[in-house]
Amino acid sequence: MLTLRAINKSDFETFSPIDIQSKEFLDFFAGFYKPEDPHNFAVVFNGNIVLLIGMREMWPGVFDTYTLFSKHWKPVYFKTISRLVKKYIAEMKYDRIQHLVSCNRSWTHKMVKLFGFKNETPDGMDKYIGGEKRYMYAIVS
Repeated sequence: MLTLRAINKSDFETFSPIDIQSKEFLDFFAGFYKPEDPHNFAVVFNGNIVLLIGMREMWPGVFDTYTLFSKHWKPVYFKTISRLVKKYIAEMKYDRIQHLVSCNRSWTHKMVKLFGFKNETPDGMDKYIGGEKRYMYAIVS
């Protein structure tokens, strides 16, 4: 059974990213993570973290989100995680929740769509971080 729990600082040491891009982001995120941030979760199955997911309030009512898949991730988890996240978002007060997705992250594109996010940049944003094309998805209340 998949469970959702708060991220612990030690999760950054034990998390096994699915690829090098996730490892680079994990290192970046670990640098500004604060335990008091209320919207950061580890999705766990059989004792293994399969996904780190969360959001940070950028300014009142506006949240920027992230997802980091682990090597333990399986696509069968999409629907269950989607239900958990949709329920969590439904209970939040927000004006906007947004997620920036790299063009080559097909799992993340699929996941944010399942969460109910809409693509605001169908043509993408060229030459974003690292020169990659990125897409901005958002939910607006």
